[in-house]
Amino acid sequence: MNSYWIAAIVSLWLLTTVVGVAQLGLLSKVAPLLSDGHSHGPIELQDGLAVGQPAGEFAAVDRTGAIVGLDALRGHPTVVLFLSAGCQPCQRLAAELRASGDPWSPGSLVVITNHDDRINLPDWVIVLRQHDMSAAAAFGTYATPHAFALDEATTVTAKTVPVSVAHLKELAHTATGQPAPAP
Repeated sequence: MNSYWIAAIVSLWLLTTVVGVAQLGLLSKVAPLLSDGHSHGPIELQDGLAVGQPAGEFAAVDRTGAIVGLDALRGHPTVVLFLSAGCQPCQRLAAELRASGDPWSPGSLVVITNHDDRINLPDWVIVLRQHDMSAAAAFGTYATPHAFALDEATTVTAKTVPVSVAHLKELAHTATGQPAPAP
């Protein structure tokens, strides 16, 4: 074998190793979303509005058919949760919200879905359906589940990929500025 073949084989081996390591790193970030959702904490996504940024304007339709926007979220702490009907972790969160039975506290919980998604959520959850992806664009996210804590001025105080209602409630406490209660 001449030196060109040896260099090509070594280069191919190095490239395969680098790609394999990159894939393992990605899998370690995604694995909690694919698991049962009970043994892992929330994950930080790099996309979406950064902490300290104000939420952007959007238009969505509420359960009554009224068009609402960012103004409806001003004046009180809010957790905005993006869900999708085809997302398994989203379905687990919706089921856990239904099973919890108690209205959200502190602040409000607003779930934003796509216009054709029909996710069964309790009546006390504010559900907004976006027809033009303006809410997703306003928050800079297209991933689900993805949650943002907003203060009274609709500034992002925290964000996460929640895997349980407990994680959502922890996020809600960052919106209010209150420490989360001990488990």
